[in-house]
Amino acid sequence: MIHIGNEKMIKIGITTHYTGSTNYGGCLQAFALQKELHYMGYSAMQIRFWSTDIRIDQRIRRTIKSKRIMILYNAIDTKKYRYNALIRADIRKELGLDDSSFTIGHVGRLTYQKNQFFLLDIFKELTKINYNAILLMVGDGPDEEALKEYAEKLRISESVWFLGNRTDVSSLMQAMDLFLLPSRSEGFGIVTIESQSACLPTICSTNVPLDVKATDLVKFISLKREPKQWAELIQTFHNNTYRYDISDIVAKRGYDISVALQKLLQFYSLITK
Repeated sequence: MIHIGNEKMIKIGITTHYTGSTNYGGCLQAFALQKELHYMGYSAMQIRFWSTDIRIDQRIRRTIKSKRIMILYNAIDTKKYRYNALIRADIRKELGLDDSSFTIGHVGRLTYQKNQFFLLDIFKELTKINYNAILLMVGDGPDEEALKEYAEKLRISESVWFLGNRTDVSSLMQAMDLFLLPSRSEGFGIVTIESQSACLPTICSTNVPLDVKATDLVKFISLKREPKQWAELIQTFHNNTYRYDISDIVAKRGYDISVALQKLLQFYSLITK
């Protein structure tokens, strides 16, 4: 909104979206733009920053020291994912999972980044110590056929279920007993926010940003560890049967879409008045 008269006045909303943990230069560049406009004689500036990383939030606030900053985290409908024992029973019955099945879940595009060949190596080791282990692979991608062939080679294909793309991920997470994300890299890893909302123990590689740890359900382990060590960590959750609705806890960490929406509406209200 620009008025040209005796003096220059400008009202601008500057946004920057960031999803990683190692660089926040884009945020600082946006703030530098705001300062440059100020030196040019423009005023009434509104500036807000998008971030998906709690540590980036803290760094920006320490570095810029401005009140004109809004942080929006990656957000989901936490209530959609909250744990429901009835849905769990229905989905496990639909899939053919009995009460003894220790069900490991993974949701993601079947690509190099997600490291699913290593995931199959981990699951192979798990089957050696837990004969009732089942792996649900949700998603598709260029590596799908090669992964199926690798599961055959490892002789675990009967226990690895490729479910393809699904629109009922929130329900499938109810049926799982543990969520596994051994990614080589993640911009954020919002699927772990979903798994935590479902009160699902979640094991990630240390290449996943630490900021996904919205609850104590998340554990990290290095990709430098052997598949056997991953499997041993997974097995410690075998008898973890206590789950309940913790979606409100995840929401209070700033990851609920309704909260993010209200902040976004406030932002647009400020820059359009």
